[in-house]
Amino acid sequence: MPDYDLDKLFRPKSIAVVGASPDRPLIGTRTYRNLRRYNYPGNLYPIHPKNESFDGDKCYRSLSDLPEVPDFVFIAIPAARTPEVVDECAKLGVKAIEVASGGYGESGAEGAALEKRIRETAEKHGIALCGPNNIGYISGHEQTVSWPSPIPGAPKPGGVAVITQSGSVGIVLAQDERKIGLAYLVSAGNETILNAADYLAYFATNENVRVILMFLETIRDPAKFAKAADAARAAGKRVVVLKVGRSALGSRAVSAHTGALAGEDALYDAVFARHGILVVDELDQMLELAVLLDSYGDAPPNPNVVLMTLSGGEAALLADLAAKHNLVLQDLSPETTAKLQPHFPAWQTPRNPLDAYGLGWDLPRIEQILTALAADKTIGTVALAFDAPASNGGDGAWAQQAAEICARLKAAAHPRFVFLNNSAAGGLHAGTRQALDAAGIPYLAGMGHACAALGAWASLAKPQSKAAKPAPMLAALRTRAEKVQTLNEAERFQLMADAGVPMAPCRAVASRADAEKTAKELGFPIALKGGGPEILHKTEMGLVKLGLRDAAAVGAAYDELAGKVGGKGGVFVQPMIGPGVELILGARIDAGFGPAIVVGMGGTYVEIFKAASLRMAPIGREEALGMLRQGALGKILAGARGKGPYDIEAAAGAVAALSNFALGTADLFAAIEINPLIVLEKGAFGVDVVLEPRGASKH
Repeated sequence: MPDYDLDKLFRPKSIAVVGASPDRPLIGTRTYRNLRRYNYPGNLYPIHPKNESFDGDKCYRSLSDLPEVPDFVFIAIPAARTPEVVDECAKLGVKAIEVASGGYGESGAEGAALEKRIRETAEKHGIALCGPNNIGYISGHEQTVSWPSPIPGAPKPGGVAVITQSGSVGIVLAQDERKIGLAYLVSAGNETILNAADYLAYFATNENVRVILMFLETIRDPAKFAKAADAARAAGKRVVVLKVGRSALGSRAVSAHTGALAGEDALYDAVFARHGILVVDELDQMLELAVLLDSYGDAPPNPNVVLMTLSGGEAALLADLAAKHNLVLQDLSPETTAKLQPHFPAWQTPRNPLDAYGLGWDLPRIEQILTALAADKTIGTVALAFDAPASNGGDGAWAQQAAEICARLKAAAHPRFVFLNNSAAGGLHAGTRQALDAAGIPYLAGMGHACAALGAWASLAKPQSKAAKPAPMLAALRTRAEKVQTLNEAERFQLMADAGVPMAPCRAVASRADAEKTAKELGFPIALKGGGPEILHKTEMGLVKLGLRDAAAVGAAYDELAGKVGGKGGVFVQPMIGPGVELILGARIDAGFGPAIVVGMGGTYVEIFKAASLRMAPIGREEALGMLRQGALGKILAGARGKGPYDIEAAAGAVAALSNFALGTADLFAAIEINPLIVLEKGAFGVDVVLEPRGASKH
């Protein structure tokens, strides 16, 4: 693929608009007028085959008639005529174009053929193509509004870049009602050449950008996206994603239980976590997080938050929201409590969240409260909540006074100050905002959105586990994996054992007598299983017999299982393992993102509990231990009700080994699953394995 010059797109020194007509206010007409209205500083050329002028500007019949080759061409004509204009761009040496019209791949076979033609031309000539089927972009610092929809006044240049795969969401965010300041906003459209990953990579190295917001419906180039996200993180840029269309559809990609546990929602969350991307659920939450990150890119090393308000009821609501969004509300230190107590009634002990109204609003008293909090090295953030609407009612005057105090204290304060309005509906108090903006203190709208933003921000301070370096796949192991459909159950067990996953002994038997003899050698009690390459769920098919304690029981079980599997598989003998903790250990191998490793409560109830941790490979022992120590699973492995502790180190070794194997065979399998992996007080053993080849039929 050629390299594309996105500076020509976002920082053009000259622009031609094809489809600007004074007779019809279509996309090209409105875009040209926006470029003029918002003072685009470069050379601007309207293109129309019949008109001699447009809004007083000289109109050119074609791109070839221009006095120079424009850096960027905005094309807004019917799809059928667009390929000819793209060909002309290629002939002239234009390096950036926007195709705003629809009627391409989204409209059917004829449109797909047109899209293919313009894609091939752009690829051949290295043209950075934005679109088609989108509405353009805004470059705030370059005063370039290559965008047809109205916006309220000239864009306020700022540090936030927006990438959206929805044009209507782009129209909403282009209004910048929160006044965060846009460095760039781009509507991606069909992403025929440039896609979200390309824009992310460009903004990751752009000096004007501090925060990157992404509204995503899909990720077309996962490898490029991951590389761009890592580049943004390395450059200190924060990436926030709102991903829509996250459903259970992806869970049907594989039939193993892992598919249900590693559906699209969980997979994307794991990908975003691996690459340091913050995830939000809706647009308001995204905007409030952008405000916070634009002021404070890095979270304070100390996660402790003190919430301060002027109402007991609102303090209780803040406490609930803090718990929901994983904010750490520490108890106030004895020293700070002692400093605060004189400013509260004797019967009221100051506590977090802090109802600071206490003895009523008194400016010197509030300043002493804030001074005491600012001096406390054990606090990471002080968040002040007020009822301060834009109408200047409520606590507006008090909020402004508090903001002015915090502005004075900020430079010497140990914690960081954050302000929020309890409700977003009334807007933000102008005087308060002015004082906070001057001091670089963020002002958030709405308790819920603010607490969600604070929770996401605080997560940045958590140490990130580094991706492990996978060991090279042994050639002999890879060769056996390639022939997986010819391997019987015992051979599959041995394959996983050789890959480093501890597995219980498993032997194939060909007769009743062979089963009885093997059972005696392995030692009772015994498990008998019927299995084969196309048999994924043995329990559901009645192909598992457990706890067989003598040869007669083994013989009878063999006869039953051999009759059920017929020519589809064989019968296998294993010793019973346990008692212990049953886990599911699996990998869902996504064609784009690679293996997602799943660890959770296993056995026959895996899809009932659906309690699992999911991370993207590669996973080393340290990260595996973190997965195993989460939630209820971690408590069980640590020991409970007189049982355990269990060998979490052995389980972590199995997770890391599976991760390594899945990476080395990612092109071969849709899913790999050990269910259960039984973790004992000493050791761990897989007692069932599913290796689902990519593209294999499901049973």
